[in-house]
Amino acid sequence: MEYYKNGYQYKIVDGNVVSIKKISKKKFFNKNKVVSKKNNNPNIYYPKPVHGWGVDGSTLAPNPGLSEYRCLDLSSGDVIFNTKLGVATNNISEFLAIVQALIHSETIGISVDVYSDSMTAIAWVKNKRYNTMLNRDDNKHVFELMDECITWLQSHHRHNPVHLWHTKLWGQIPADFGRAH
Repeated sequence: MEYYKNGYQYKIVDGNVVSIKKISKKKFFNKNKVVSKKNNNPNIYYPKPVHGWGVDGSTLAPNPGLSEYRCLDLSSGDVIFNTKLGVATNNISEFLAIVQALIHSETIGISVDVYSDSMTAIAWVKNKRYNTMLNRDDNKHVFELMDECITWLQSHHRHNPVHLWHTKLWGQIPADFGRAH
């Protein structure tokens, strides 16, 4: 990942700064096309991610409703997984997409940044707990999956980084189902 701060371009690999070079703001913008502002600080800009995995969940109206989630490789556009869930909420499908991406990346032995456009689902991952009004008795298999995900998160304190996809700045996440209401 690259970012711009106070006249310098920083390149980060595996969480470490690997290069720093002086560059004009205009040249950085032209090179990276779409950039974002973080924490409303106009001196820090982040380019649109082109590497990593993007995840998304979708629920047909009404919410809760029939749900699914998927993960795409941002570089190639290849589908990593696409899972039909049954009746759930959109937040649940977003959460399961993130955790399945983390589990899958560990299973195949790769380190990859995971991007989601759901602040709620990212918070559930970070806090290792979910909060939903979905009826547990009517959706036992969904809650079993979510409980398994929480157990996995609690036993895996270090996992691949999960980042927010800034839709307003970068457009829809590539994994988007295109069903926004």
